[in-house]
Amino acid sequence: MIQMDGFDVMLNDRVFDMARGYGTVVEVRNDSFVVRFGNRLAAFSPAGVAARRSERTLYWHDPRVVVPAKNANDWDRQRQAIKVFTDYVASIGCNTAQVT
Repeated sequence: MIQMDGFDVMLNDRVFDMARGYGTVVEVRNDSFVVRFGNRLAAFSPAGVAARRSERTLYWHDPRVVVPAKNANDWDRQRQAIKVFTDYVASIGCNTAQVT
């Protein structure tokens, strides 16, 4: 079974692409999977990278959880608060991405 972020990718899973929005997994292959966004299809690697791309754009949900502050000091405080939260969630056994 192919996985993204440690979770099995299955038919009809809902995923989020940073450019296309939400889509549905319509095909799972040995080394990739295909997602339908409206009437368009796109293939992705297990790392969430679309074919012929180099940057990850696909996630299980929209990863943007906060609008960044313009001021660098305010943004630093926001990042610190998010890190405290994600560290706590990881400490209780939930699978989370690292915040730096």
